[in-house]
Amino acid sequence: MKWIYCAFALFVVLAAATTADASIVWNFSGTSQESNGFTPTPTGGSGTISVYAFQLNGSGSILSTPVTSWGTSTLNGLFQVDNSPYNEGSGIAPYNPSEGGGAGFPNQDGITDNVPNVDSKYKSGPYSNFLELQLGSNIPVGTTLGFLMQHGSIDGPLAYVDVYTLDGSVGSGVAPDTMDLLGGSPFTIDGHTNTTSQFSITKDTSGNEIVAITGDCHYLLLDTITGTSPIPEPRFYGVLLAGLLGLAGIVVHNRRRVTE
Repeated sequence: MKWIYCAFALFVVLAAATTADASIVWNFSGTSQESNGFTPTPTGGSGTISVYAFQLNGSGSILSTPVTSWGTSTLNGLFQVDNSPYNEGSGIAPYNPSEGGGAGFPNQDGITDNVPNVDSKYKSGPYSNFLELQLGSNIPVGTTLGFLMQHGSIDGPLAYVDVYTLDGSVGSGVAPDTMDLLGGSPFTIDGHTNTTSQFSITKDTSGNEIVAITGDCHYLLLDTITGTSPIPEPRFYGVLLAGLLGLAGIVVHNRRRVTE
């Protein structure tokens, strides 16, 4: 009977190996201002995701020189917050120089569909700030990427997000309306303490892929991206080989005992 218990134990080990956690996490929260093309170091694996800030005019075209409705340059990289000290969420979003910095970036509007004027935070222009991400070619085809967003209370309890994808590189930006709208859009972002991804994509190219995130809201942040690779971890193959050799040894040993 001992060989049966050993076989069962090996089966449990093999099952655990097949379900080994292969998640990779890109965390975009922090307390700093970043330049366009910010690329965080992932945990749990490798893969390059770079994030950019762009601005659209009323017709949906990307502006080469972002402006407010008063004609003042407004978009210059990204800012990161970590839910402190204002308890409005963690993540990264476009940085507006006219709204300033300071601890917690209290005057920044994040991803927004109404860029504020310089002299009044509550007068809106026809422009919108959005994020565009480049998923690197070193992220395998078939990887599922879950996006966790946070929304501050400045614009009510809910935000609505449209997500677009396209194979290729960001470069100077790609207008979202020229990309493919992700099924299920718009997605609802409820609150600033979320722990579950609100939408996901599956990388469908061996090259770079673009993801654009636009919002019908103020103060929307990209918190984290969690990737799950379809390729088993290298340790899986080692455990599998060891398990198979162990089972083979058990079978041979059992046969010898029967014939003796």
